[in-house]
Amino acid sequence: MICGYEGRLWEGMRGGDYLITLKSKGTTDVSSYSIEVLAVYPNPVDNFFNIKLLSNQSEDLHIEIHDEFGRSIYVDKPKSNHVTVNTSEWISGVYFLTIQNQNFSAAKRILKIN
Repeated sequence: MICGYEGRLWEGMRGGDYLITLKSKGTTDVSSYSIEVLAVYPNPVDNFFNIKLLSNQSEDLHIEIHDEFGRSIYVDKPKSNHVTVNTSEWISGVYFLTIQNQNFSAAKRILKIN
């Protein structure tokens, strides 16, 4: 749920990822600010999933995935904002994705099913 302008509340109708853009409307401020959102799909995953940044934050990007015991099972430093991860050899369970660079950090939980 998001509290918006004039106290309005916005709530997503279904599970999923949403892109949220915040804009300043001050008379002296012409900037707009975006909240970078990470899309991970499909989730739950079977044999692969996609990681996509919905903004241009791919410079010096570091991706790491840990299993439920905290063991690092995947590390990548991609050069683009879209990555496909092969999970065909992973066992069913919960995994934790972290993605970051100097200006951005995000985390997602991934459910692997067979």
